[in-house]
Amino acid sequence: MNDILGKNKIILDGAMGTRLFAAGLKNGECPERWILSDVSNRAAVEQVQTGYARAGSDVLYTPTFGANRAALSKYSLEENVRDYNLSLAAVTVAVAREHGICAAGDMSSTGLFMQPMGDASFDDIKSIYREQAEYLLEAGVDMFAIETGLSLDETRAAVLAVRELSDKPIIATFTLEKAGRTMSGNTPEALVTVLWSLGVEIAGFNCSQGPCEMKESFRSLAGRLPEGVRLAAKPNAGLPHCGADGETVFDMTCDDFAREMRELVLLGASAVGGCCGTDDSFIRLLAEDKTEPHPVYSDASHFASDGRTVFDVDLSMSVGDPMVCGEQLIDGIMSDCSDILNVRLESPDSAMYLAQAAMYINRPLMLEGDFASLSEALKLYSGRAVLSGSSSLTEDERQKLIKSFNPVIM
Repeated sequence: MNDILGKNKIILDGAMGTRLFAAGLKNGECPERWILSDVSNRAAVEQVQTGYARAGSDVLYTPTFGANRAALSKYSLEENVRDYNLSLAAVTVAVAREHGICAAGDMSSTGLFMQPMGDASFDDIKSIYREQAEYLLEAGVDMFAIETGLSLDETRAAVLAVRELSDKPIIATFTLEKAGRTMSGNTPEALVTVLWSLGVEIAGFNCSQGPCEMKESFRSLAGRLPEGVRLAAKPNAGLPHCGADGETVFDMTCDDFAREMRELVLLGASAVGGCCGTDDSFIRLLAEDKTEPHPVYSDASHFASDGRTVFDVDLSMSVGDPMVCGEQLIDGIMSDCSDILNVRLESPDSAMYLAQAAMYINRPLMLEGDFASLSEALKLYSGRAVLSGSSSLTEDERQKLIKSFNPVIM
């Protein structure tokens, strides 16, 4: 695996979902159950992944996209979480071992909305991902792929769940809307910065866009890419449209796809593959292409983020008086005119007020408090905060927070 991760350009795999539909999966069916319901369906997955391996993929994703408890509950299959993850991942692990490449445990959205917009707490969602990650590790995956992220909140929960169990590499990718943001309003720069701060090795984008539409997101990262994180591009085979029989069609040719992907590589993408509508012919051309990525890195130690925007923090910025993290926090944020918001936590429980106020935070956020309170706040805050030097922390506690969340240090 170290040999693969050390490559200047990593070749990911191609689509699985659209390949399953071509093999007989029907709309509305649970893909995980369909694969395991018949030996021929399982063989179809093995055939698809063998094709990718032979085409040059360095990483194969397990067919466990929706195999978390929340997603399976839509089909009343939540009690099959362990069996589905073990059985499905086993197919990919076997193919990967045969070809000397990596198997990535695939995880995607739970379909739940996190508080305050929904009913699920951060810990609820983290627990769902932790369960799936446990079983994928048991199945023998080499790394994790957290893909098609719709919100930074949920993807952070998945990353932290994995990190509680393993230090295996993580690929985390988001799906972007036409405006170049997630449906939750996160910009590419904020997504990559926050994932980098959590120790994610490869971050980027997949699905929803073709390679042409994805270019602007990569351009926005020029000179703003934190050193130590690699960029991933796994777009669709162009934009979808409706076929003659009402089916979804992706009609970008593999040659056109490869040509456009070459530009993404030049913009810094060093882990490339395909999503909906792609097959092994697309991956083969990506593997054969000799274009080398030249990402432009930046010192991101001073990058703070509210999850939507990235801010350059420096000592000339004014820091507000500490405001208590409590019921009046939103009012305090709205009336504060400083460059950096300063919030003091008086207990771990008070961190919930920070989560509720997140949408009102539009500046760098400095946090102070004891270790337990800061740990909870940094877990819940969907950005990259600034750690106050006035917090009563031992050096050991400070280093633990830096290791887990990598906040800006002032």
